[in-house]
Amino acid sequence: MGKTRYAAGEIIFREGERSDRIYIVGSGEVELTRTGPHGTVIVAVLKPGSLFGEVGNAGDEHHTVTARTSEPTEIDAIPHDALRTAGRRKSPAGVSSGDHRLAAMAGGSPAPDRRGPDGGGTTFAKPPVPVGKPRAGVFDGTIRICPDSPAAARQLPREGITVDEFPFRIGRRTTKSESRHAMSSHLELDEEQPFYLSRLHFAVDETAWGPVVVDCGSRLGTRVNGELVGGTADEVRAPLNPGENTIVPGNEKSTLRFKIVVDPAKNDHCRFVDGLDPARPTA
Repeated sequence: MGKTRYAAGEIIFREGERSDRIYIVGSGEVELTRTGPHGTVIVAVLKPGSLFGEVGNAGDEHHTVTARTSEPTEIDAIPHDALRTAGRRKSPAGVSSGDHRLAAMAGGSPAPDRRGPDGGGTTFAKPPVPVGKPRAGVFDGTIRICPDSPAAARQLPREGITVDEFPFRIGRRTTKSESRHAMSSHLELDEEQPFYLSRLHFAVDETAWGPVVVDCGSRLGTRVNGELVGGTADEVRAPLNPGENTIVPGNEKSTLRFKIVVDPAKNDHCRFVDGLDPARPTA
């Protein structure tokens, strides 16, 4: 691996540039940003041990985000060719070369592919390495993502899945002709064309004001209880109310629809709000 030291505020790569290597944060901090209709959105903040950069099989991957250091940072870079060679040489039976390459770089095991009861294509897989800023929990209740359309019900259990960490990212499984997104999703779903769900579409996150849905720079935005966030909207996040919340990633034609059920703990001191506090920084 080649180690490079960056000063604070340096660009590692820009959105749209060709990707020919994978990066691992050795020390410091990296921000991943994406340009949308209303400016730049921070997709993630990466700490030491985090992996980023596109990995695909097409041989012509391009970065979907811009990576910039937010403090003095040391980065390890691994060329794609070296990863592919290592994957062919070491991949055990039953493990895809893509999962094995990511696992080898992270120094761990491939993320498990825990499929739904019908054997469908939903992957409940944690990112191969920790990403985002670690923090003490704010919301102490439970949050479940449940299907609210036939297409979603074919991939998710009726009772839904429990959000067990924040931010919890939801997106579309990539096709063979696409490069992997720089950030892994915790929940990946299959969708037939035309696509309304982006590869990294939205996330469930926690704040001192209560849980929220954050649009992650998707093409069409996310509708939360009928309110558009991301896409052409000025806001990129919306609060989740206690009880059921309707989530439509994309527009009214989207076949993947969800209900997010929020059950606050009795001792939860989070303050649920009807609207966003304008004093809070945007995502």
